[in-house]
Amino acid sequence: KEVTMRAASRVVPKIVKRIGQPLPGTHKYLFGGEDELTPGVLKSEYQKRRERFFEAMPDDGVAVLFGAPENIMTNDIPNRFRQNSDFYYLTGFQEPDAVAIFQKTPSKNKFLLLLRPLDPQKRIWDGDRAGLSAATDIFGADESYDSDKHLAPILTSIFQKNTSNSNWIIDTSNTHPKFTQESLIPFLYQHFPDPSSRDFLSPRDIIEKLRLRKSDAEVSIMKKSSEFSAHAFHRAMNASKGGGVSQWSIEAELEYNVKKFGAQRLAYPPVVASGNNNNILHYVNNDDILQPGELVLCDAGSELYNYSTDITRVWPVSGKFTPAQKTVYEHVLNIQKEVIRHVKTGTTQDELQKLSVQETVKSLISLGVLDKSKSIRWHMDNRGYRKYYPHRIGHWLGMDVHDTQSVSSGEILSGGEVITVEPGIYLDSEFDEVPEEFRGIGIRIEDDVLVKKEGGYEVLTWQTVKEVE
Repeated sequence: KEVTMRAASRVVPKIVKRIGQPLPGTHKYLFGGEDELTPGVLKSEYQKRRERFFEAMPDDGVAVLFGAPENIMTNDIPNRFRQNSDFYYLTGFQEPDAVAIFQKTPSKNKFLLLLRPLDPQKRIWDGDRAGLSAATDIFGADESYDSDKHLAPILTSIFQKNTSNSNWIIDTSNTHPKFTQESLIPFLYQHFPDPSSRDFLSPRDIIEKLRLRKSDAEVSIMKKSSEFSAHAFHRAMNASKGGGVSQWSIEAELEYNVKKFGAQRLAYPPVVASGNNNNILHYVNNDDILQPGELVLCDAGSELYNYSTDITRVWPVSGKFTPAQKTVYEHVLNIQKEVIRHVKTGTTQDELQKLSVQETVKSLISLGVLDKSKSIRWHMDNRGYRKYYPHRIGHWLGMDVHDTQSVSSGEILSGGEVITVEPGIYLDSEFDEVPEEFRGIGIRIEDDVLVKKEGGYEVLTWQTVKEVE
C-alpha cells in the first residue's frame, strides 16, 4: 500500500509496469536504451538539468514550480494533456496536477515531487498513474507527496526553517488554478507582507536560460521532428495540386502525416492560407477553397516528445508560379539565404533582424513598392517597410514554438541555440501603391537553424523543399 510520503534513501526500488507515460520497459520501441527517462533523453541529463538549476538559484533558495493542470475541452471531457515546458524540462514528468519544489541548502539540495496518488477508481476512467513511489524510484525525486493534501503544509514547514523573504522563487503568473486558490495564496498572505505587490524571482527566468542552449539529445529530437514535418509538407503539397480542395483538408493532411511518422501532435494551429489570405500573418481559420492560380502559404510543424518544429513554405496551387509570383518568391528566398549565411556565434537575433530589414528594403525598392529615389538607409530609418514586412526575422525555438520568451533577442549567440529565420513580403490586394501585378501576393519562407558551437550553422529543416525548380 502506498504511503503519503516516501524518501528515496528509504525506498527499495520496485518494478513499475505502466505508469501513464512511456518507459523503456513498457514502450521499448520509443527508446534508445534502459537509461533514458523520456524518449531520447537520459535520466542523467534530467539530473544535470536540476543540478544546473540549483546552481543558478540563490543560496538557501526555495523554488516552487507548478506543472500544467488538466485542460478541459467541454464539461468533463479533457483535452489530451501536455505538460508545462519548464516543469517537463526539469522532471520529465507527464501528469497533470503536479508540483516540484527545489530546496537549496548548504548541506544538500533537495528535489520534492508532489503528484496525484494512485487511485483504483480513477484508473478505471483515466488509466494508469505514476504514483508516489515512481516519483522517487523513476523520476529521481528525494521525496514525494500527495499534491492535494500536502502542498500547503510542506511550504509552511520549509518557510519555518528558512524565513528569508528574498530567496523564494515562485512564478505567480504561471500557476495551477486549484493549487493557487487552496494552497499558494493562503501561504503567501500568511508569510509574506503584501504579496500581491511583491515581485518574486521567477523560476521561468532561470529555467529558460538553461533551455536556450540545446543538448545533443535535444538537437537529435528536433532533427527527427523536422524530418517528420518534411514528409507532411510534401504530402500536403501533392494533395493541393490543381485546386478545388479545402484548406482544412490540407491541415488534415499535415496532422495525419506528422502523427503517422511518429510525432505526438502539430506544434501549433497551422496556417493554411491561400490567395490574399497569405497576407494575414496568423490566418488559422483554414476554411476556404484553394483556387487554381493562387499560392498556398503553409506555416506548420510537428511536435515530437515536447520539441517543436516551425516551417513555412509557399507553393503554387497550379504547380507553377506565375512570373509575378516567382519574382516576389525569389526575392524572399534570397533574403532568407543571406540572413542564414550570417547565423553564427557572436552575433544576435537583433543583428540578423537589421540585416533582414536591409535586404527586404532592397527588394521592395526593386519591386517598385518603395520609392527608389530614397536611399536604403532612409527607408530603414522611416520604417515604411513595416507595412510589407511587419514581423521580426525569427524567434527562439525548442520545447515551445515561441520558446524562452524571457530571453532577449539581444542575447549573444554562443552555440546550441535554435532560431527560426523567416523573412516575408506581404503585398495585400488593397495596397494601391503596389504595382498591380504583385497585389495579393504574400510570401514567407521559414526554416529552423541550429547555431553550432564550433562555428557556423545547420539548417534543421533542410529536407522541406523550397527551391523554385
